[in-house]
Amino acid sequence: MAQHDDANPYLLLQTLNDDVFRIILSYFTIHELCELHMTSKSFILANLSCEDCFWQHHYRTKLQKFKQWTAQSLFDPETNSKITTYPEHILKYDQKTSNFKYNLIEMNHELERATEEHVSQVFNELKTFKHLHSIPFYTKKELKETCSTISIAQYLKQVYGDLQFRVIVNGNPGVGKTCFLFAKSYNLRHSDMEYIPTVYENFIWQYTKGQDQIDLDLWDTAGQPDYDKLRVLCYPNASLFCLCFSVEDISSVRNLYHKWIPEIQTHCPNTPILLMGCKTDIRSNVEVCSRVRIKDLWRPLSFQDGEEIARALGCVTYVETSYVTMEGFDDITEIFVNVLYVHAKANEKKKKFGCKQQ
Repeated sequence: MAQHDDANPYLLLQTLNDDVFRIILSYFTIHELCELHMTSKSFILANLSCEDCFWQHHYRTKLQKFKQWTAQSLFDPETNSKITTYPEHILKYDQKTSNFKYNLIEMNHELERATEEHVSQVFNELKTFKHLHSIPFYTKKELKETCSTISIAQYLKQVYGDLQFRVIVNGNPGVGKTCFLFAKSYNLRHSDMEYIPTVYENFIWQYTKGQDQIDLDLWDTAGQPDYDKLRVLCYPNASLFCLCFSVEDISSVRNLYHKWIPEIQTHCPNTPILLMGCKTDIRSNVEVCSRVRIKDLWRPLSFQDGEEIARALGCVTYVETSYVTMEGFDDITEIFVNVLYVHAKANEKKKKFGCKQQ
């Protein structure tokens, strides 16, 4: 039986020219072009897949989105009008006229390097921060193990004479404090939540173990600078500070050591602080992560990053929450109570040591 040459795909490829291949490749998605390029360096289709005609539209679309994310409107006194400005790292690549795939890869690498340098800069700043607390840091697991076999309520009653404690929840506006408190207090899902402006709000949480009950009086505070003088009026008699930041918001991280810890140390130097990383669901949101990197040269912090920050700031422990996924909701009341216990124990040891020194 005779064999037909046209059944051989390699012979078919030899009969087609580059222009025909380009027409075929024009129906490929960017993802498919990338996969094709990885198949073989010598395969003609793989080589053609990198040409500018396939990448220019994708490149320009990306740059346009990046410009929308980073655009800033400024007033120009010379023209007496508003002008739109963009970061240098965006303008640099917006001017490219060829090698679009290569430049897109270069831009991503440059952004990754700049982002990690920015994150490192923040952590270097943290290393120079001086906090007042001498209480050791506990991981969440260590905290639970320390408090698992003792009667916390009896001890706290003996130390404080009461089982009602004020917990101040503070941090930058928009980090998720209020949504966390409403979702936890009223068992609300993310779909039930709307924007809730905060001035001050109170919530009562109860922790029960056996016959013992501990009441936590949580005060949700406004983080805007306009409320700086008013906010500190609720600090007296605070038993615990729950200091919140958003894992994707660099300003909320920087303000931990520029604003919030100094404010707490000024008004309540001996009150324990629990650090809470909020909005952890954002780590899996590719669109938001990309926007944060492009706009702020930042990335969502990891759990390990959060613990490192908590140690540097003198916080007792570090926890994470998300009012979208309800992460961290189940045991947060227990964690608050455990922090109260280890802080009271640390104070007791300090007093005993002080007496021995005298």
